[in-house]
Amino acid sequence: MPSATVIDAPAATLSVADRCDRCGAQAFAATAHTTTRQMLLWCGHHYTRHEKALLAAGAWQVLDERYRINTSPLASSGTEVDAAGEPPLPGNHRGNRDDR
Repeated sequence: MPSATVIDAPAATLSVADRCDRCGAQAFAATAHTTTRQMLLWCGHHYTRHEKALLAAGAWQVLDERYRINTSPLASSGTEVDAAGEPPLPGNHRGNRDDR
């Protein structure tokens, strides 16, 4: 049975700007068709859902960086964090919940 070629992570990496072609979430996997060179970007959820079929087809090169999911707080969302790594409190810069 043919198998997909797995691309070494150091040779290529995905950035926060890379988005899943299906849902727009941050991409943690990329596939490139070996003949047509068509590239698809995948979030962790959608790549996991289609991984077996892609690998079984054998005509895809795969860059799988799902190990990076949740390796740092809120890194995939681009959300601002404070010095303690926590998201800021709702409200103004003093942390008040209400400006009245």
